[in-house]
Amino acid sequence: MASTSLLKASPVLDKSEWVKGQSVLFRQPSSAAVVLRNRATSITVRAASSYADELVKTAKTIASPGRGILAMDESNATCGKRLDSIGLENTEANRQAYRTLLVSAPGLGQYISGAILFEETLYQSTTEGKKMVDVLVEQNIVPGIKVDKGLVPLVGSNNESWCQGLDGLSSRTAAYYQQGARFAKWRTVVSIPNGPSALAVKEAAWGLARYAAISQDSGLVPIVEPEILLDGEHDIDRTYEVAEKVWAEVFFYLAQNNVMFEGILLKPSMVTPGAESKDRATPEQVASYTLKLLRNRIPPAFLSGGQSELEATRTVVSIPNGPSALAVKEAAWGLARYAAISQDSGLVPIVEPEILLDGEHDIDRTYEVAEKVWAEVFFYLAQNNVMFEGILLKPSMVTPGAESKDRATPEQVASYTLKLLRNRIPPAFLSGGQSELEATLNLNAMNQAPNPWHVSFSYARALQNTCLKTWGGRAENVNAAQTTLLTRAKANSLAQLGKYTGEGESEEAKEGMFVKGYTY
Repeated sequence: MASTSLLKASPVLDKSEWVKGQSVLFRQPSSAAVVLRNRATSITVRAASSYADELVKTAKTIASPGRGILAMDESNATCGKRLDSIGLENTEANRQAYRTLLVSAPGLGQYISGAILFEETLYQSTTEGKKMVDVLVEQNIVPGIKVDKGLVPLVGSNNESWCQGLDGLSSRTAAYYQQGARFAKWRTVVSIPNGPSALAVKEAAWGLARYAAISQDSGLVPIVEPEILLDGEHDIDRTYEVAEKVWAEVFFYLAQNNVMFEGILLKPSMVTPGAESKDRATPEQVASYTLKLLRNRIPPAFLSGGQSELEATRTVVSIPNGPSALAVKEAAWGLARYAAISQDSGLVPIVEPEILLDGEHDIDRTYEVAEKVWAEVFFYLAQNNVMFEGILLKPSMVTPGAESKDRATPEQVASYTLKLLRNRIPPAFLSGGQSELEATLNLNAMNQAPNPWHVSFSYARALQNTCLKTWGGRAENVNAAQTTLLTRAKANSLAQLGKYTGEGESEEAKEGMFVKGYTY
């Protein structure tokens, strides 16, 4: 599926600086209620103390404006299929030659900020004897690594799959970090024609969350990628429906595993009809549905009065009294039921779990409680099928307790409150199965539409397809193949900025690349 890349929450800086804004990575042709929770675990504590700053810095680098991710993490078997398409044997020498062509393309770093590698590539040298990782770093491209062990049948499901690889992941990610990798990828899939079953969705979400926590503990920024497969005859509304359910689970389990949201990259699939659907979608429709999915987060509002056709209910949480898990759950469930009933009656609900000022606690304690409360609120809003675009969020500002000896400046209150609101994640879109041109057009349409995110890309075939054909395994074609790679990278760089025009595209770029049940 196509995907975009990196949904992160803060303003975008100059190209030379770390990106502070929401950034979205897209893959070709997924929302969820954002759930925040902060239960202390040994993994989170170590990650936060050892790598927190580095994780945020890496994520922001990869989210640089005008640059995206080159996904070249195909397994040796899948790489062999690519080589076979141009008449080459699947040998290490041929894989090395092709990967050398990709990483050494002059000027690639102008358009590419990160490259996802297969394990063999991470430890591999170019045909000139230089480490692939070093070649990437010299172009200011962050090396990444695919860490899962592939898909296997999920017993007890509707002929669905689950992603294996958690066993031994901690030691592997530590070794990958030492080798130079700074971000990670874990590919799990959800199939619409087969359900998806609740078991498959939960397994995908839990696996992603455990992988993300372990990766951060080793210093790697995890790409969170629950891929909604293109297979099927379903329409775009069905894709949207499934994507919302999947992302609700993903965010919930990320929060339960204490994943640091500022240090991950979100890589959702673009919302499109099934590949075999009779109803095709325009780039504008794909952009509209995908952005609706991303926007399904709730507009934060610090309200000072009533509005017409709004219904408000006030639920309070007391810090000096705990708060107990029972009190938090009761508050969240009540707000969710009220919101669903209000919308059913045509009223826009204001969702307001008020964190009372009572107490001597400091601002960090308020922040900790607020994260837990909003985790529950978002989870139950999603469970009650509340339409997120039709509610208003009214969070309490994050301040110390009214009786605290430590007062906070307006700047501190603003910083903590915005951190709470921004603690969301960068989306990145995939290109999986769309033609090179479709992937670029859809990305461009999203960036031309009004949206609060930095929408980027993480493409494999949509960057490599024409390049591979141009190369054909012949040394004399390397320069021409690298030129086509740069052409596609530049096109997506412009699309990421909403400036792509589509002029001068080749016929090869228009060819679809969908493969039913596609695996890496």
